[in-house]
Amino acid sequence: MAVVILLLLVAAAVLAVAHAFGVGGRVNLGWLAIACVIAAVWTLPALTAF
Repeated sequence: MAVVILLLLVAAAVLAVAHAFGVGGRVNLGWLAIACVIAAVWTLPALTAF
């Protein structure tokens, strides 16, 4: 489960950097980065349940 959280946070970082450099066209990568962080925080209780 920790791997899932790590992958979500890495994806958020990559999307945030891509958004900062203006990559993405019509898709707002900043919102996708925020969604990845929210998903990572949302899965934290599952990590501590085991």
